[in-house]
Amino acid sequence: VFRFPNMRSGKLTKKIYIYDRYEHLVRTIEAPGDEGWNWDGKDENNVVVPQGVYIYVIVVDDKAVCNGTITVAR
Repeated sequence: VFRFPNMRSGKLTKKIYIYDRYEHLVRTIEAPGDEGWNWDGKDENNVVVPQGVYIYVIVVDDKAVCNGTITVAR
């Protein structure tokens, strides 16, 4: 599980997009769960993604404010 901290303000529109290395959208996280913003390493179909490097983009009010990479290793 990868956690995205400091995304608490309820007044802003927030989304986290996760892409594979080929820039295909793997998952969109639109609302925090009970423990905050988490990615469980699964795609939109609830299938575990293969190990590798993934790119995340945090968008607030339709503006990309942060990006980086996540490595999934098993």
